[in-house]
Amino acid sequence: ISACLVGSEMCKETDIGQTEYIIKKIKEEAGIENIRTVATGGYGRLIAENTDSIQVYDSELTLKGLQLIYAKNR
Repeated sequence: ISACLVGSEMCKETDIGQTEYIIKKIKEEAGIENIRTVATGGYGRLIAENTDSIQVYDSELTLKGLQLIYAKNR
């Protein structure tokens, strides 16, 4: 993420563009175009709301994953 004031319009546009570029490149290199992209975390919401490159936003995805790992290792 670029070094700018988080939440500012210029910052959002730069980070959205960077995110879209990274998603595009990963899909190209993997040879998979028809795949859903998931964003997580607080800043992920801001980006997901402003791009068509992200189909799913889950603010608690990391915590859900940790909970699954914990449950499997009990």
